[in-house]
Amino acid sequence: MLTHVAFDFDGTLADSGRAVIELYNGIARESGYGLLTDANLHAMRALSLRERCAALGVPLVMLPVLMVRAGPRLREVMPRVNFMPGALGLVRELRAMGLRTAILSSNREENIRAFLDHHRASDAFDHVLCSHLLFGKHALLKNLMARERITADALAYVGDEERDLEACRRAKVRCLSVTWGFEDESRLVKAGAEILMRTPDEIAAWARAQRLARP
Repeated sequence: MLTHVAFDFDGTLADSGRAVIELYNGIARESGYGLLTDANLHAMRALSLRERCAALGVPLVMLPVLMVRAGPRLREVMPRVNFMPGALGLVRELRAMGLRTAILSSNREENIRAFLDHHRASDAFDHVLCSHLLFGKHALLKNLMARERITADALAYVGDEERDLEACRRAKVRCLSVTWGFEDESRLVKAGAEILMRTPDEIAAWARAQRLARP
């Protein structure tokens, strides 16, 4: 029975895409990497993370370093970042159904909490769990299940990237892949997404159906 829904942060809950691109481009200019532009952004969204790195000339092993460099800068722009349209309303609706909610992210906890405080939404989530590892979300999922003393069938994770799918497969958790984030629908389908969500209302309807179907 579904009792918990966890969310990715950037691109899923938070409309931080433009801010992240600006921060990346600033670091890319300093480091000599390719830039993300309006001209290439659509094509980049259809590529995997590894393919994007190759196209931009960013060594995959440098991604953790870029994340460390971007973290403090992202904290400064958090007050300018909004929730994705309908995202906060979705979380409130899920909680009204009796579901517990969490954020699991590779962003910094201080950034996420600053965002939630700014939007007066700290009460909308039971947990904020973060990892400095780009591919560490499977461990966060297992951590959440241990904390809440639930099994994988009680949890769903909402994310916007292939690495969210990979984390859910490793943790044996259902993944709801949203099409409004950093990776477009074609990329998610190619990565094996089984449950695609195009609007927050679709997620609410799915969760309601899961609750009604409980034994």
